[in-house]
Amino acid sequence: MATTPAPTARPTPAWAAERIEAARASRAAKLDLRCPQGEPTLLAFPAEVLSLDWLKRLDLSDNHIAELPDDLARLRQLTWLNLSHNSLFDAPTALGQLPNLCWLNLNRNQLGDFPAAVLACTQLGTLMLASNQLLAVPPALARLTQLWQLDLSDNPIYEIPEAVFALTGLMVLQLNGLRLEAVPEALAGLQGLKVLGLGGNPLEEVPACVFQLLQLMSLDLSFTRLSSLPAEIDKLKHLAELKLTGNQLPELPDKIKKFVRLVEIFQAVQHLVALPEDIDELKHLTELNLSGNQLTALPDYIDELECLTELRLSS
Repeated sequence: MATTPAPTARPTPAWAAERIEAARASRAAKLDLRCPQGEPTLLAFPAEVLSLDWLKRLDLSDNHIAELPDDLARLRQLTWLNLSHNSLFDAPTALGQLPNLCWLNLNRNQLGDFPAAVLACTQLGTLMLASNQLLAVPPALARLTQLWQLDLSDNPIYEIPEAVFALTGLMVLQLNGLRLEAVPEALAGLQGLKVLGLGGNPLEEVPACVFQLLQLMSLDLSFTRLSSLPAEIDKLKHLAELKLTGNQLPELPDKIKKFVRLVEIFQAVQHLVALPEDIDELKHLTELNLSGNQLTALPDYIDELECLTELRLSS
């Protein structure tokens, strides 16, 4: 009876083989296998890498790797792993057997389900899963109590389980480009949050819980369905970046001068007909994007923004 031959292993491109051998010879702690422009990409995880069991940082981004080896756990010293811009459909259990992993980037792959193996990476501080095909986030994500940065942007996710908001160490939470029509009130529990991305969601109003995040420094509300900003936004006194592009806002908040730390305002493609008179109080403002609005003139007091280095006015 004829037997089916085992699949032939894909050869490692010369550029990658050279880098692997150089890392072996020097016992380097870092290995960069990002595909250089004009070179053939990696189509499989290079088996030769698995013998470099001293590696701490491994970058395999910008390739076409479709699966990870089951013996990935041999790289037990890894603390930093970049697998973004590949073709991964799943992640093996072995990914959860990297006890020192604290930084993981899986952006721009083909993940349809949340990779369960990640839930065993209890030392993770940064987890990036943007631009996949994730439909849901498991409540068990709350096990990753060391997380301070989480990016779930650009996935067809309709709701975030409240258990996620028990991750009280979060400082950066990116939920841009999901399908969220509401945000759980439990978000208010993330009192250490400094960066929040809600842009690209079908939100018709700013969730009230956002105004309880008093440490926020960056807030992205671009390309939602906002037609106004409530007065409560002036509670966010630490805001340095406010993104409002792509909404239907006729005006900026009257009390904008309370944002004394504001450095950047992105207000492009709006319906502004005038700037608030107290915008000159934003002494730290360096960038102001007013492109695509209905402004016919700029007030004289714009000259008082001494730190302003970039002013966009294109139609």
